[in-house]
Amino acid sequence: MLYKIGVCDSCEHNIEKVNEFLCSADITFNLLQSTNSEHFLNIITTDRPDVIFLDIELELRESTSPGKQIKKMYPNTIIIYVTAFEIYVLKAFQERAFQYLIKPIEKEQFLEIFHEARTYIRREKTVELNNKFFTVKETGETISIPYKEILYFKKKNDRIYIQKKDGEKIEFSGDFTLLQQKIENDLFLRCHENFIVNTGKIRNCKNKNLILDNNKTIPLCRKVNRAMYG
Repeated sequence: MLYKIGVCDSCEHNIEKVNEFLCSADITFNLLQSTNSEHFLNIITTDRPDVIFLDIELELRESTSPGKQIKKMYPNTIIIYVTAFEIYVLKAFQERAFQYLIKPIEKEQFLEIFHEARTYIRREKTVELNNKFFTVKETGETISIPYKEILYFKKKNDRIYIQKKDGEKIEFSGDFTLLQQKIENDLFLRCHENFIVNTGKIRNCKNKNLILDNNKTIPLCRKVNRAMYG
């Protein structure tokens, strides 16, 4: 599974620590980061993170109130506040935080809380996959395919192929860019000019390739590869 993770902290060192700990967690992730809350809010406008590590002091001292803005934009995104002062812990929960971390961030504490967040995210995405369908019309026939059955979409010339986890392929005419706009961005990632993958089916990232369920290997473009690891 691909995790979209945001980090907004006034201290660049704390962002580096979060990135370091995430790399040690043996996951595939896309890191959205900034030391400026206004810039961070702009970054996530079109790309909803699953979980955000947010410096609570930015919430307290800046008029933008990034935590409140994030909750308005994405009510289901997990916010984990990071603070150097335990006095602000109550404030974190008043802001409906999922959890909190005390600076300096310790690896063991970080991984424990992130594990809780991962469990929540997986459960949420499983519910989404189980209840949503992709519908395609071809030669007068309408086919509805559960998202949970789709491994990836592949573009070849003016045709699009849906690779299902049971091995079946479904072919139809369509525009890949329009397809990307139609499907759920939280659940699918365009990892290459010719591929859109189901993020819930990603098992590993190795040698510039994504490894999906059934050991399906999909090429990863350089731009996305850089984004995944900050």
